[in-house]
Amino acid sequence: MSEYVSIKEMKTVNVNLGSGPGGLNGWINYDYGCLAILSKVKIIRKLLIYGGILSKEYDVDWPEIVLHDIRKPFPLKRGSVDNIYCSHVLEHMSFNETKAIFKECCRVLKRQGLLRVVLPDLEKIWGMYKKTNRVDVFMEMILGYRKEDYVGLVGRFKELFIRGHQSFYDLKSLREIARVAGLGKVVEVKYAKGRMTDAGKLDNRNQKSESRYYEFSKI
Repeated sequence: MSEYVSIKEMKTVNVNLGSGPGGLNGWINYDYGCLAILSKVKIIRKLLIYGGILSKEYDVDWPEIVLHDIRKPFPLKRGSVDNIYCSHVLEHMSFNETKAIFKECCRVLKRQGLLRVVLPDLEKIWGMYKKTNRVDVFMEMILGYRKEDYVGLVGRFKELFIRGHQSFYDLKSLREIARVAGLGKVVEVKYAKGRMTDAGKLDNRNQKSESRYYEFSKI
């Protein structure tokens, strides 16, 4: 299921992959799955929260989004996009899915276009664990969810709304993926810094301590 977005009137075309509720209006925000669909049906989301299926943290209004599974080709023309942002998404994908997403980013980016990727970092997560000795927090960061919250029949139903972590990446592995995809130089940047348009608005402060930030320029 996908929706086509006309970009003819956009001076700068910015795309957010797996935007969630943190996307910005004025961007093309792609997301998919149960939560993305519920973002367009507020009353059902409210009922699921009231029934305890979803936690209250999901009771937020999303920006305008396009329902599209980013594991499939983007409904965008070759060389039509200036900036692509992707935060805390690729760790939920398999390694091959991530490679395919990078290739699509390369296809739709203009020359000198920019891809910014934000990912949880194993080194940072391990450092946080050594400071706190909180096994529960450590496992939640590794898995991408609190396993004890998803037990029994209700838990199995709740799992429809999540997708756990499948992969972790470092600068070396990202460089290799970018090389195969046809993207050029990658640099590690800081939270809310770099060349990416609206980085300060898009980067989630709550994820700063566990994240690393990378920007790729298309050759």
